[in-house]
Amino acid sequence: SLHKSWIRAYKNALNKIEYPIDVLIPLSLPMESVVASSEYLKMHNKTIMIPFLCDPFVYNHRLHRNKWNMILKRKSNMVLETKVLEMSYKIFCLDYLRDHFDNDTQCMDDIVFVEHPLIKKIGMENRKAKFKRKNMQLTYTGVFDRYMRNPEYLLRIMSHVLPEMNSYLHLYAFGNCAEIIKKYSSASNCRIIDHGFVPKEKANSALNASDILVCVGNRDNSQVP
Repeated sequence: SLHKSWIRAYKNALNKIEYPIDVLIPLSLPMESVVASSEYLKMHNKTIMIPFLCDPFVYNHRLHRNKWNMILKRKSNMVLETKVLEMSYKIFCLDYLRDHFDNDTQCMDDIVFVEHPLIKKIGMENRKAKFKRKNMQLTYTGVFDRYMRNPEYLLRIMSHVLPEMNSYLHLYAFGNCAEIIKKYSSASNCRIIDHGFVPKEKANSALNASDILVCVGNRDNSQVP
């Protein structure tokens, strides 16, 4: 379930960093970053690796065409995951993955379970987006994925709700759902506004200017949106 080209890209980037690197902290998903780091360790035995696992690999539905494909690859993916983690000095892991590691790995003594690391107050010094202040503004920032986090249900509901509330939904999003977003945005009389992929500062500005922030859950409840 790995992309070899991604692994090569990570390794090339690591090799451009002046040696020695004391600690590598690859973030997963994608698992390719952890695999590339483990291969770097084979060439530099004084470097240690502490991966930070945020998403499942072996049981990640998004990596496979269907459930049977995931089952067929389970054994080889498990061997790969275990081999890579055994090379780690320590492993940071989000707590909701605990059941997987309780059942399937021999690395429990090296795993430190942690809470989600990305909760951070956004400074109000960012210039606020210029929204129509007489109307309620809803904003979503992040990824939409056709199979894992599909926006169609949200947009179908909002196309009915927004006119009743005299409100607007702003989407600062990227992924593989452009056609779905375009369909509802075009039919919404400008109430669903597709801003597309923007710099983080612009998205933060929109968050600060909004009345309601929208969070969309994942199809797979083993992953935290």
